[in-house]
Order: sequence, then structure tokens, then C-alpha cells
Amino acid sequence: MDFGMNKAWAPASPIPGFRPALPPDGKRIGVIAPHPDDELLGCGGTLAQAMKNHPDTRIRVLYLTDGERGSPDAAVPVVEVARIRRQEARRGLAVLGIDPGEHASFADGGLAAGRREVERVVSFLREFRPEVVMTPTPLDPHPDHRAATAILVRALEAQDENRPAVWIYEVQPCLPMNGWVRIDEVEAMKADALAEHRSQRAGRLARAARGLAACRALYAPPDWAYAEAFRIGSALNFVALCRSLEARG
Repeated sequence: MDFGMNKAWAPASPIPGFRPALPPDGKRIGVIAPHPDDELLGCGGTLAQAMKNHPDTRIRVLYLTDGERGSPDAAVPVVEVARIRRQEARRGLAVLGIDPGEHASFADGGLAAGRREVERVVSFLREFRPEVVMTPTPLDPHPDHRAATAILVRALEAQDENRPAVWIYEVQPCLPMNGWVRIDEVEAMKADALAEHRSQRAGRLARAARGLAACRALYAPPDWAYAEAFRIGSALNFVALCRSLEARG
């Protein structure tokens, strides 16, 4: 199976095993986001490029929490924060031309790979049947991000009907990646989408995303300005990687 690596890119990579990848345009792409804005931070540019490249690209985002604990103002009730963040998520995706996401509304800050959470992701996979699933890294510092990946592992193990390629995205660099996607043409669009997350100090989000994308382009071909990094592989390889990391503790 072709997981998206750009075979036309011939020169040797400065980082062994790390080379440019093509956006999975024209495919059904399912995105697992622990909180509203994670999908934009980690893979928003790639999603935008895929939408731009091919009119048949279909993207569906599943937010596992509403991010209700993510307000800098502790006086705002969590119910109101959840409502605000769902609205911001809808507006952010609309900037990229993506339909509103689904909200599982599990507890922010307490996400776990329990039965209900796994069943929700299994349902997402069975209903949408994505050819590619994007998920955070299993080593992310945020416990909800790690839990999101653990939920996907168990969901893939629980069903055999759908075996998508898995693209692990990064909100913070913490896992060796094997491919990166050029996002020069859509970096400004990604920043505009992040700007819709006003409750999250959107300027801070945009600076962090732009800085990481510029850093990831440092080892790309010299005409690249911005890139997003992924670890790309089969569902079986993804599960094996995550299980091996769990075993190491």
C-alpha cells in the first residue's frame, strides 16, 4: 500500500528515513483531535493542502473532548467554555473548507482509553471508513493527547473492517517522524484557521505552529519555507509501535 510517500523525490534525505510526503488528497481522511485546535496545530496545513489539491477529498474530524478546561479565565463556567470552543472549532474548520467536526464530549483533562471512548472511535471508523487516520503522537506531553492515541489503538484492534493508513501528527515534537508535507501555499490559511480559536490566545497558537513548521522545513529541500511532520505507516505498524512504547513504560 502507498501510504503517501513522495517517490518522485530522489535526492538523499539529510535525515535518514525522513522524506517529503504527498498530502492524502482525494481520500477519506479521519482526524482524531483530543481538543478543538489540536487538528489545526498538528495537521491543519496538510488538510488544507489536501482540500486544495483535489475536490473529492473528504475530511471528518472527531473531537474527543470539548476543551472545556482550556480557558485562561477560571471564572468562566466550563459549560460556557465548551460552547465557545465548539463554535471556534466549527469556524476554524470552515476556514479550510472542512465540514463541522463531531464532538464526543468526553471529559477534558480526564480522557482515557475506556470502553465508551473506544466504542465511539470504532463507530467513527465504521461509519466514515477513512482511508487515512491522523492522530497525535503516543509520546505527547499532554495526557489527553496520549490517551487519544491509546483509544485509536484499541479501536483498531477491536475491528477488522477498516485498516486505514495512520499518520501520526505532532503538536509538540516528541517522536521521530518519517515524512513531512510542504505547506507553503496554505500556511497563511492555517494561521487564519487558528485565529478563530480566540479563547486559546490565538496569536500564541499561530506563533507556535508557524515556528514548528519553519523548523520542520529546515531539513527539507531548500525552497521549502514551512512543513508539517508525520510518522506514516499502516494500521498494524501503528498499533505495534504504540504497544512497544507502552511495554517500555
